[in-house]
Amino acid sequence: MTAASPRQQGTQRDPNMAGGMSLILPGLGQLYNGEQRKGLLFMLVGVINYLVLIGLIFAAPLMASLKGFGDANQMKLNGALADSLAQLQIGSGASFMLIGLFLSFAVFAARDAFDKASHLQRKSLYHDYFLEMPEATSGSYIFHISIFLTCFLLAFFFLIPPPPRSQVTDIEFIQNEENMNKAFDRFHELQAKWRAVGPVPAANVRDLQMTYKFLIDKFYDFIKINRELQDLDQRRNLETKLSICEQADELLLEPSLNIAFRKLHLLQDKWRETGPVPRDKKNDIWDRFKATCDKLFEKRKELIAQSDEKRAQNLAGKTALCEQVEAFKTDDTWKHKEWQEGTAKIGELQAAWKKIGPADKKVNDEIWNRFKSACDAFYKAKNDFYHKRKQEFANNLQMKTELCIQAEALQNSNDWKTTTAELIRLQQEWKKTGPVGEKHSDKIWKRFRTACDAFFNHKTEHFSVMDKEHDENLVKKMALIEEIENYQLNEDYATSFEELKSFQRRWSELGMVPLNKKEEVMKRYKTAIDGHFDKLKVSSNDRQKMRYQQKLEHIRHSDNPRKMDDERRSLLNKISELKNEVQVWENNIGFFAKSKNAEKLKSEFEEKIKNAKEEINKLKGKLEMVKDAE
Repeated sequence: MTAASPRQQGTQRDPNMAGGMSLILPGLGQLYNGEQRKGLLFMLVGVINYLVLIGLIFAAPLMASLKGFGDANQMKLNGALADSLAQLQIGSGASFMLIGLFLSFAVFAARDAFDKASHLQRKSLYHDYFLEMPEATSGSYIFHISIFLTCFLLAFFFLIPPPPRSQVTDIEFIQNEENMNKAFDRFHELQAKWRAVGPVPAANVRDLQMTYKFLIDKFYDFIKINRELQDLDQRRNLETKLSICEQADELLLEPSLNIAFRKLHLLQDKWRETGPVPRDKKNDIWDRFKATCDKLFEKRKELIAQSDEKRAQNLAGKTALCEQVEAFKTDDTWKHKEWQEGTAKIGELQAAWKKIGPADKKVNDEIWNRFKSACDAFYKAKNDFYHKRKQEFANNLQMKTELCIQAEALQNSNDWKTTTAELIRLQQEWKKTGPVGEKHSDKIWKRFRTACDAFFNHKTEHFSVMDKEHDENLVKKMALIEEIENYQLNEDYATSFEELKSFQRRWSELGMVPLNKKEEVMKRYKTAIDGHFDKLKVSSNDRQKMRYQQKLEHIRHSDNPRKMDDERRSLLNKISELKNEVQVWENNIGFFAKSKNAEKLKSEFEEKIKNAKEEINKLKGKLEMVKDAE
């Protein structure tokens, strides 16, 4: 929603007051009438006009201040534009046009404010009121302001006075002066100014120099200068050019050719700026200066030729290095050692490259890209290898970690035989597993070895104790054998039989003996005990039962409760196997009828079946003894 206008509020405005305020500052009358947007816009344009007028009044001091600021801050101003702006003062054509535009705008703003106030009072001076510009439709005054700004820009660009005349124009001007003595002084003054002017664009140097020389020659030809003055000036120019020649000769001894040519260009500029010399000295002095310049140019030509030859040699050397790198082929079988040696070789070639200077600019980038591409190919292959190697290390580390876990799970086992075999298998698997890298190698190996050593140290300690026990058992069993050998049978059969069984029980209660004595001790024991049983006429079957009973007693008193179950399972497996064999043999007897040796084969299989059944019965008897022992 917009604010209500003064008319809508029933407020009245004084037309004279509104017109006078806008005449003083455009926009004030509009604000007085309640036209805020129009008033602010008119006021903005009026303030800009006031500032422009103030700038016209103080143009010269302002431009002088800007020029001083630029010199102090090493800033180069547009001198021609600054001089032109400095001339825009009150009274110039541009100022008159700007003042006229401002006054016309002020009158327009005052008329608009007066008519708006009159309209608010319903006292319009014009029936049609074609100049009314409502707040909502301000297109007409925007159009007016656009015209005003366009005229301002046109006045600024087209009414600026032209820049001051150049030195060349001044030289042309003095040619028409009547007083030639003053003209000659003015001529030297302009020469000094010419020398004082800084460098110009390279594209314009030649034309300016030719124009300058043409005008100087024209000046000397045009004016009828006094011969003495002319000779004096020519002698002064000769001294200057002789000095230039001496300075040029010194440049032949300059070690740096770049510095020499930079100074030579300055001397050439100074030569062109210096006036004519006496005619009899003109050719000689020029020949001397030209000869020195030619020597310097020839020296540069030789240096360029040497540089070209050196660049050609550098190109050949760099091409050879490229060929060496390109011929450096990698192999899939390479290991870490080969890659390290290859890297060292490539590094040597790169160091050699750095020692070689640049080649010709046309091919320098090309040869570098070739060398870089060849090196990059090697390093890419190297990175691929080490990336793959890193992955392999990770996989090997995982496998060796699993082996460590398995070894650690077995390190406290008392199943010496099975655990020893399993740890040996793990060690063999460890050897098959590849490396894991220096970072983890020692740590993971220490972990695996610690687990293995823990078991084998425990085993060694155990068997060292067992060896001691075996030695003690050997002594006890040898004493028991001597006791059996020295035993005399009693007349009472039952008593002797029980005493012999007692010997067997005592023997079974004794532990193992050293392996190197086991067979010898057992043979002597069986000879002694069997000799007594033979005397008592005890059957072989009974002896076996007695020995098996001793075995069961030994199992029952052992530390491993699973041995009795293992014994029963072993008996059942043997009974089952014998039964299967008996069944097969009985089925196969019927097939022997067609054979020539049928009777012989049949009798052999029947014997086998008989023995197997007897063995089954024995095993069943042992199975019953196992049940009784449990």
